[in-house]
Amino acid sequence: MNHNLLLSLIDQSDITLNRFGFGKHPINKNETFTFPDFDIFYTISGCYTLIINGKEYTAVANDSFLFPPNSVVTIIANENSKQLFCHFTVGFVGKIERILDLKYYKLPLSSQDLIHLFVSYFKKSLNLSEEGSEEALSALKSIIRIILLEAAEKNTTHFPEKLLACIRFIQANPHVTIKSPTIAEFSQSNSRYFSKYFKKYIGISIQAYIDQVKLSVSKQLLIEKQYSVKETAYELGFSDPFVFSKKFKHYFGISPNEFKKTNI
Repeated sequence: MNHNLLLSLIDQSDITLNRFGFGKHPINKNETFTFPDFDIFYTISGCYTLIINGKEYTAVANDSFLFPPNSVVTIIANENSKQLFCHFTVGFVGKIERILDLKYYKLPLSSQDLIHLFVSYFKKSLNLSEEGSEEALSALKSIIRIILLEAAEKNTTHFPEKLLACIRFIQANPHVTIKSPTIAEFSQSNSRYFSKYFKKYIGISIQAYIDQVKLSVSKQLLIEKQYSVKETAYELGFSDPFVFSKKFKHYFGISPNEFKKTNI
């Protein structure tokens, strides 16, 4: 794992389920769609043509696919078909959607046992009133992370060790106020040069990545430790609670106070 930044990023990331359920496509239906998040698409029954970012597949029962964010997908139903879908986002992983924009949209046969486990927990998670459904939801997120890791391992892109060191340093110090010059010094590079270098490989600026790591940790402080918004902001080194709240809402689409009310 040390040689591959992508694996490190996925392993440390948050998986958030946005929407999941069942879909039906009657014979001869032709539909094109795109979503801003990841999607795992599993065929329950039927046969249809699936075109993902210009790459064409014939999908039959038990076939499964992984779509990166903003993929353009067309379904042409050759017969009545039924699928399950799971939309999710991956926290603070930079340009993972571009790195995973590979020829491996269709998940391989070697992943079938994992997919069957995914489907099993998927069905349990649909009804949150059932006993054990919360555990199933947690297991579903873990399985999705493994699917992403397997997809990433097929990518031969390698990343410099100093980027890995930088990522580890940021992730290990969410409570510290870290500025770009500090990171550059840590990486033994010129500040301006390393900032450009970081953004080229990761897809976002160093400061944006630092904020995303802190915001991910903030959810744990707000819920698990029941910190107030003010306590959380200062614990993570934000200049004031207003700045923290503004960034939290921009990143998660909900204010930290609303997040606490929803999850406690």
